[in-house]
Amino acid sequence: MSILYSEHPTQIRDTITPGFPWTRYQSRRFVWEDALIDGNYLTVFSSAQAMGSSRERILELLNLQRTDHLSRHFAFEVAIDGMILRRGFELVKQETIQTPEGFEEHIVTLNYPRKQVQIKVHTLLDGSSFMTRYLDIENRSDRAVAITGLFPLAGAIYPEVLGNTFKAEHLRADYQIGSFLDNHYLAEGEFQWQDLPKGTLKYNFERALFNPPMYVIKDNDYCALTLMHIETTMMTQAEFFRGGDTRYNRCSVGSNDYVHFKAGVDERACYRTIQPGESVESPKIHIGQIYGDLDTAVNEFNEHLRLSVIPKRNQKILFPVEFNHSGYTQCSQIPYERLIEEVDMAAAVGAELFVVDAGWFGHKEKSYHGQRGDWFEHELLTAGGGLKGIFDYARSKGLMCGLWVEVEAMQFASELAQKHPEWAAKAYGRNLPHLNLLIPEAYDYVYNTLDRVISEYKLDLFRIDGGLKEPLEMDCADRIEGASWAYFEKLYEIIERLRQKYPNLYLENCSGGGGRSDLALMRRFDWLQVTDNFAPVAQLRTVYGMSLALAPEQVLSLTGSGMKHQTDADFQARTSIFGRPEVSGIADAADRINPETLKAWHKALKLYKTELRDMLNSCKIYHHTPLERYMERGQYLTLELASAERDKSFTGIFRLEGAENDSWCFIPRGISITGSYSVYFDNTEETIELNGYQLLNEGITVRLPGKLTSEIIVIKRIEK
Repeated sequence: MSILYSEHPTQIRDTITPGFPWTRYQSRRFVWEDALIDGNYLTVFSSAQAMGSSRERILELLNLQRTDHLSRHFAFEVAIDGMILRRGFELVKQETIQTPEGFEEHIVTLNYPRKQVQIKVHTLLDGSSFMTRYLDIENRSDRAVAITGLFPLAGAIYPEVLGNTFKAEHLRADYQIGSFLDNHYLAEGEFQWQDLPKGTLKYNFERALFNPPMYVIKDNDYCALTLMHIETTMMTQAEFFRGGDTRYNRCSVGSNDYVHFKAGVDERACYRTIQPGESVESPKIHIGQIYGDLDTAVNEFNEHLRLSVIPKRNQKILFPVEFNHSGYTQCSQIPYERLIEEVDMAAAVGAELFVVDAGWFGHKEKSYHGQRGDWFEHELLTAGGGLKGIFDYARSKGLMCGLWVEVEAMQFASELAQKHPEWAAKAYGRNLPHLNLLIPEAYDYVYNTLDRVISEYKLDLFRIDGGLKEPLEMDCADRIEGASWAYFEKLYEIIERLRQKYPNLYLENCSGGGGRSDLALMRRFDWLQVTDNFAPVAQLRTVYGMSLALAPEQVLSLTGSGMKHQTDADFQARTSIFGRPEVSGIADAADRINPETLKAWHKALKLYKTELRDMLNSCKIYHHTPLERYMERGQYLTLELASAERDKSFTGIFRLEGAENDSWCFIPRGISITGSYSVYFDNTEETIELNGYQLLNEGITVRLPGKLTSEIIVIKRIEK
């Protein structure tokens, strides 16, 4: 990786190209270039072919697109008091520093005298095929100013080069945008492509997402993929504009096609006042360009996540098998004796961590939902040994212990809300059933509550849930301020404080399932429960889709016998092991566990522990079957996790409801063409030997006799 920057003019023969500040970021084959031209800070080049541009080509490109002039080339877009900052930036300095992790970070400092604002453009390279971009915005005036629009990264990519000859219309570039289809509860993981028409395609969400804000721009002319993530928990916005003429006119200037994008924050969330001398940090944007298919881009991005986002931990078991009692108890107020039985079931199934979910707090005669905020044990627990007794019993069985606390919530009927109604968050003039972390007393209550329960119960895991999803507001004398940005800064701060105080604590993210699955929270949590849709096929599809945006070790599948919808027992157990497994509800009582249920779970979890877990945080992932459409019956779903060394492949093949053919040919992608391999079939527990060339060219035919049945195949190199 390298960062090059210069301000000097260049000369070719008798032609002198004027100098301008110009910076090139290159990491592996990804190249990105910015420049300051005519007071505008511009994105001037990007590529996945490991070659940069030149001053001459930069100016030529800008001239070819002068019908749009520079407006489609801004490297970022910041609006102050309603005015977009342009034509007036002055370079203060450029510098490259080394981060504590050993990465390179380049900082371009720009002044904007008209608004007396200084912006520092931060670009981080970690050695992967991705870079991270964010802005520091400082108010240097003597009065308050408001940030009214924010896109930390923008610019034109994929400029079409037509040359001196005509090009048939059908040969011109076409573009597609890949994104998650829906934003709502239980719709996580449905990723689809759509054509980018002439004009603007905008994605903006008033509520925080139930899917990661990830976008992939595909150019079928350049044949490259640009993958970007917006790292924030507040409402996001991404815009994609296809420019140029639909027909090539040789005499026209500006006919070349290109894609312009802006990635940032929805305007309803970003109205934020900054006081004189105050500075704020924007959300981070992660971006990279890659040649190859979607899985190629995903695996490159997973490496970036592992380097720059996923927290480095030093825990007893890196990826423990969890057990959550809620499968049959449905989060009702649960008696002490029943939780003891749930501990017995956790031990019987082979779990390593027992998690108490909702149903432990408030008063026994009320539902958990109406008492969120009252974090004291109800009478059904204290009549026995309480949570301490439950956790002591679990530890006697060799289990670690975790607790669910929807700590940001303050339900209207709770005792906390009756005592402190002024702590409520607000949106559109109404109270929300959430605490406002911008109120110091509410902030302290949240932090002290978590600190208390972690310490008092000696927790190994804290499981968050719920949380603010609507655009938080603050009423001020002369304005209505968007407060989500500042709110989530406070939430991040609380989690960071807890991580520092309890460095070995597991942190589990959940928000009605896969809500708040953004990288800002995932930077601070170890993993995410990806959905509350407790049906085996739905879980499987969600894991399949969400693992396009998150690394496998960040994806938790909560599965169990208490789930809605029925499948083959092995199918159900196997859906949970392609990431982090959490078992929930294998029986309605400890003495009524079906032996066949137990057998299926033992078999699946043994494979997870012995064959998959050790390579999970470095593995490659391959999605072999078409992206799932949730409103259609699926055919086959095949997901492969393979070691980085290409010496092991772990694959699940699942026959879905719409598959009429009982045979599926599986061609692995995660092994080497050389060497010999043992191929294990879990259904029959038989092993054969094949060489890499056979596997990669002929594949393996798997027969599944009925719908909603499955197979696990483990391929391992044979050391001679």
